[in-house]
Amino acid sequence: MKVGDLVRYRPGHRIDCLIDKFGSDIIGILLYNNKKGGTLKLMINDCVVYWAVTGDCEVISEGR
Repeated sequence: MKVGDLVRYRPGHRIDCLIDKFGSDIIGILLYNNKKGGTLKLMINDCVVYWAVTGDCEVISEGR
């Protein structure tokens, strides 16, 4: 995964407040890949920045 990729985040555990606000499939643009920490910084709906676990994410479309 690289910066600019469109990523789908499906949390491995239930995060009620996140799911209530954005639904079960959270889609965002990858801003930063923290490879050592195993997390991704995503910009999701309404320019909200959220840290997600890398293992719970998949690339939907690669950035340029």
